Amino acid sequence: LLFAVNGNKVSLGASEVDPTVTLNDFIRRKTKFSGTKLSCGEGGCGACAVDISRKDPRTGETVHLSVNSCLRPLASMDGWAVTTTEGLGGPKEGFHPIQERIAGFNGLQCGFCTPGMVMTAYSTLAQSKGEVTQENMEKAFDGNICRCTGYRPILDACKSLTKNTDIEDLVCKQTCKPYSECGDKEPSFPTFLEDHETKSVRFEKNGKTWVRPTSLNEVFELLSLPGARLVVANTSVGIYKDDNSTVLIDLQHVNELHDCAQENRTSITIGAANSISRLIQALEQAKANCDTHVANARYLEAIIVHCERIANVHVRNVGSIGGNLALAKSKGFVSDLATVLLGAKATVTMQSKENSRKISMEEFLSTPEWNNEIIRSICIPFVEENQVFNSYKTAIRPVNSHAIINASFLVTLSDKIISDAVLAFGGVQEADHP
Repeated sequence: LLFAVNGNKVSLGASEVDPTVTLNDFIRRKTKFSGTKLSCGEGGCGACAVDISRKDPRTGETVHLSVNSCLRPLASMDGWAVTTTEGLGGPKEGFHPIQERIAGFNGLQCGFCTPGMVMTAYSTLAQSKGEVTQENMEKAFDGNICRCTGYRPILDACKSLTKNTDIEDLVCKQTCKPYSECGDKEPSFPTFLEDHETKSVRFEKNGKTWVRPTSLNEVFELLSLPGARLVVANTSVGIYKDDNSTVLIDLQHVNELHDCAQENRTSITIGAANSISRLIQALEQAKANCDTHVANARYLEAIIVHCERIANVHVRNVGSIGGNLALAKSKGFVSDLATVLLGAKATVTMQSKENSRKISMEEFLSTPEWNNEIIRSICIPFVEENQVFNSYKTAIRPVNSHAIINASFLVTLSDKIISDAVLAFGGVQEADHP
């Protein structure tokens, strides 16, 4: 296992990697970087947020993601560069503009949540190269909780780094430059990871086995092992803590499950191992290509808005589409994604060792058996001009909260009369399936 923490090389042998250890455990117990905190341990507060980055093999660009280190398995970190608040700056080497800005805007009191706030802002700005709107900056903090300072000064500090900032709207009026004019403050990507190739590997310790296949053939061979369970980011442990699985099969590096394509502007197909954030990006790209197709643009926007209410940014950045749907199918999880896709008449491609088949979302959810199949991809069809789609969610909070009940509707109109309708509801029956 090879990765980096604040530019420092970390190389662990197979016998040293414990599948039950999280990235947060490792950072706080095995390194000198104590800035990253641990609070809820469920991916809900953001105190443990760090930035992880790697080179995109397709583009060569550095990809940044903010993640909850309390949920991130250490075994999944091969090839990633981890940055904590100490990796951005400190008293000796000088503080990073984000750290200075939060302090200057009186954005901290006890300081417990501040490292997570700093890293959330940094990851958001780094991924977009500083080109972030105030609205998107505010959305990035949907998974960060502050228990004493209050959000206004924290958000104002981070918004002051965005483009087109009106300083008169901010609580602490001072001369501020946007992040793009603050100089090159981004830590360089470690050279020893640039050409690192991830290979199949197995880690075994404390009664758990973590296996990393790189092809579908390997996946189906491993599925026959007793106690095997498929994972991508394993964020479900924040909800389901009593996991009896003894073998965890990591799908991060199975390329066949990461494909994404828009087919003749009639649908979008995306691999099951893609994250929910990647799904949102794909939908946004498809929406931008709608041109004059108003109904389709509204339809895609409705799905995007609902997807942005799933969990929080840190979870969406790594939590997979397939994992979310699998929880709905197997555990009765009140999945917003399942309800939305059911209403949108999406289809699921199931893959066995020998072949694949496409089924409706309704059939997928109504049959709890897997029959030695895995989810390969999801296909979301586009709508016609005479169709209207919308979705709804009732929860304790607007974001970072499970649905109490959710719904999605797709209506087809003919001369202003409803000729066909799909009504999907989640959380209304004992099993909680949509």
